[in-house]
Amino acid sequence: IAGQEAPAKRLFVFIRTLIQRDPDVRQTKDIRRVVWRRLEMWRAGLVEELCEAERLDHQLATTQPPLDDESVYRIFNRLMLQGKIRTAVRFVTEKGGRGCPPSVRSS
Repeated sequence: IAGQEAPAKRLFVFIRTLIQRDPDVRQTKDIRRVVWRRLEMWRAGLVEELCEAERLDHQLATTQPPLDDESVYRIFNRLMLQGKIRTAVRFVTEKGGRGCPPSVRSS
């Protein structure tokens, strides 16, 4: 990959490794740091390390485990206290199609 035999493939690898999303990085300043660090690694010729990092990211689980009732209550309460009533109701009714927890439903 690091050779000059296939410049189109090299460009594709550059784009994929530079802009891949890191699920733990959310703030703008942190995103800038990650992109800058990857660009420096590319310039230093550490292409294989960048590719390996992307391979490892794809192997990690991308789904979150289902929430237990206590977590649902906590998130719902936090949203209600923040005044986000519509978001709170949608969270409870649409989260995985589970609807309201059994203890909240009327008999």
